Amino acid sequence: MFEKLSDNLNLLMAEARISASELARRTGLPASTIKQIRNRDAPNPTLTTLSILAKYFSLSLSQFVGDEEWPKFRLPGEYHMESDRLNKVPIISWGELSTKNKVEINTTSFVKTENDYDSECFAITIETDALDNIRKGTIIIINPHISPQNRDIIVLKKNDSSPRISRFLIVNNKKYIKNLDLEEEITELTDEYIIFGVIVEYRKTAILFPSLK
Repeated sequence: MFEKLSDNLNLLMAEARISASELARRTGLPASTIKQIRNRDAPNPTLTTLSILAKYFSLSLSQFVGDEEWPKFRLPGEYHMESDRLNKVPIISWGELSTKNKVEINTTSFVKTENDYDSECFAITIETDALDNIRKGTIIIINPHISPQNRDIIVLKKNDSSPRISRFLIVNNKKYIKNLDLEEEITELTDEYIIFGVIVEYRKTAILFPSLK
């Protein structure tokens, strides 16, 4: 049973793209306990620990430990979020980015997130299946205040061209970008490019709601 429990927890965390330290922060459990379960080093986790983890991932205790099948209607990556802890990030269109050098938030659509971002962060919906590892329909949240680090995914555009998503690279102290929809194209990052921000979150099963204003 413990092997199934460990496999289930690893799968759930991978689907939700959450680390042991972040899961610990959200559930109040010690990160060491979560790591022990993942690595099969805790043969007797307490019932309270298992119940907290099961609730977070929207499963019953029996489903979480592997005694019962998971619900057929379950969405991969689904997990429990307390409504009073959710924040909202405005969703803008790609067209709005195309006509601006700086994002101006003027929208009535938002995506919910349990993470706390400042008021200038924004979200966009991916509209193509051509991007590497980012599926159509995924909502990405962009933070304009983070300086990109090597291999971060960023949103940018060149002069008046259409905005796109690229991987930020540093090679021999020089900055480059690699398009996610092209296998080999790597371009030096020059002053002609405008960086809108770094992608800080992906939401596969987004919870959307309109502004009440």
